[in-house]
Amino acid sequence: MSQYPQYVVPPELVNLGVGQPAANMLPLEAIREAAAHRFSFDDPLLLQYGDIPGYFAFRSVLAKFLESNEEYKGPIDPQSLFITNGITGGLILLCTFFTQAGDVIYAEDPSYFLAINTFKDFNLRVDSIPTDENGLDVVALEKKLKSTPSSLLPKFIYFVPTYSNPAGATFPDDRRKKLVSLSEEYGFMVVADEVYQLLGYGKVKAPHHMFSYDNKGTVVSLGSFSKILAPSLRVGWIQASPSVLHRIASSGQFDSSGGINPIMSAVVHSAIELGLQAKHLAYARKALSDGADALCSSLKTHLPPYLKFRVPDGGYFVWVECPPHWDTEKLWSIARTNHKVQFQPGVKFSATKQMRNYLRLSVSFYGPERLEEGAKRLSAACREYEQIVGSSSSAVSSVATVQKPKIAVHGATGRLGSLIVSHLSLSSSSLLYGGAIGRDKAIPKDVSVIVDVSSADALTSLLPHLTTQALVVGTTGELPLKELIAYSKNAPVVIVPNFSVGVPLVHKLVEETIKSIPSEGWNAEMVEVHHTAKKDAPSGTAKRLSEPFIGYNNNNNNNNNNNNNNNIPIHALRLGDTIGEHTVYFAGPGERIEIKHVATKRDVFAIGA
Repeated sequence: MSQYPQYVVPPELVNLGVGQPAANMLPLEAIREAAAHRFSFDDPLLLQYGDIPGYFAFRSVLAKFLESNEEYKGPIDPQSLFITNGITGGLILLCTFFTQAGDVIYAEDPSYFLAINTFKDFNLRVDSIPTDENGLDVVALEKKLKSTPSSLLPKFIYFVPTYSNPAGATFPDDRRKKLVSLSEEYGFMVVADEVYQLLGYGKVKAPHHMFSYDNKGTVVSLGSFSKILAPSLRVGWIQASPSVLHRIASSGQFDSSGGINPIMSAVVHSAIELGLQAKHLAYARKALSDGADALCSSLKTHLPPYLKFRVPDGGYFVWVECPPHWDTEKLWSIARTNHKVQFQPGVKFSATKQMRNYLRLSVSFYGPERLEEGAKRLSAACREYEQIVGSSSSAVSSVATVQKPKIAVHGATGRLGSLIVSHLSLSSSSLLYGGAIGRDKAIPKDVSVIVDVSSADALTSLLPHLTTQALVVGTTGELPLKELIAYSKNAPVVIVPNFSVGVPLVHKLVEETIKSIPSEGWNAEMVEVHHTAKKDAPSGTAKRLSEPFIGYNNNNNNNNNNNNNNNIPIHALRLGDTIGEHTVYFAGPGERIEIKHVATKRDVFAIGA
């Protein structure tokens, strides 16, 4: 058994979930020949730190290779290419240099699940755009963009435009043009994962690569040799406008490390020059075509007739639709345990955890005979699962349905309220937005939770209209505590002066600091800064952070805020459009401790709410 692979599949198992090339699609002899050719040159600088975007001769050869394929539209400028360690490496660079935590990005649904996981590693908010048989639904996308506040527009949209993973769809020419037009209008980047662009083998031919549609620098195409040559080479590329590539190339990361993987780039360079890449690409297309034919023929013969799939025109995958009440995660357990076959459940490909009645099969990891055997085993597993849940879509689902709470917002037109509404309106939200509560205090139908971010007076007038709805109070100021306590006897009430993650942590740090510093010779005070439209001073968050100081023996008795009764001065400043800053100072003999929280985006409060 080899020591090298990422996954080791037991020989008795047919794992149709592995989206990797079969052993006979890994061109060891070709790579050996290419490496020998490259190392025959007597140039020790091959081992030096490499040119940051990839050395120019390789990028020139790569550009010519791409131009030689009809799926790419030439001419291709070598200066538009930046060498990466595969498509995942390219995605990481884009996330690193063009996003920050909390930003919204869009992804097609279903989408490549490992890309979704990568975005979550960067704490990005992934919202989903629906698809149909032709890929990304640009009509639904445009509708969503029109209804989204500018602060919540996506930084980029990620999708696989050609022979997509997992659905196998190919994005047509007219939709590509429309998507680029929308990106220009709304200011987001189009990130096209084109790993399968050169792997067509059916009737539907791939349109030209996405970067060929670029007009104003909004499109980024990602390519890779992982599927057309060998994954372990870890060589891929970004094709983008000069402004995008300059942002990456001018970073400290590349200034320190130089270009990515120059030795493997040189090996691939030789593979292209010697014709080995073109030869292997033709072989890979034939192998995938044979695999798809074998798997789909066996599925047609053995699968229950109510399971639907489309024969792929390229790429690695077959996307199977099961009856609506099926849960393919439960089917997976039966298939793995009782029939020694595996697949990828559809829910893995959905950022919104939908697609539970879908599954993905790979045509790449086995030869035709083993794929046919896998289809037979999967069909047997489906028959067994059918006996448990029934085949009809009207059958009672074995999957428990969890109802999303419906939320109404009081104060929905304010700064924070509008952000909360926008967040609740995202399709990826685990909650349902039930509507706004207006001046008439009418409660929208079927609402179970109310978030109040209005004012103390407005909250007071709202309370008599409530019955049993849970109430989350984010309003600050002099709250009607007597009325809130009375209402809490009928329904849950939570008072949250700050919806962020950081402020409660700062509160704990303040508590621990008070316990740890000497009781004599130290004093404390606080400075809070907000935008000029904020009326209450000190802020509710400042009051919350001052709570640990009750009874604190502060040597600084100069209390500049008469509304503060917690034995610590609070200085409230209102400056421009400052979102919110709170700093607690502890000063002692010869040293000072500062504990500070800065809100950099208002979205943080909407997410917290």
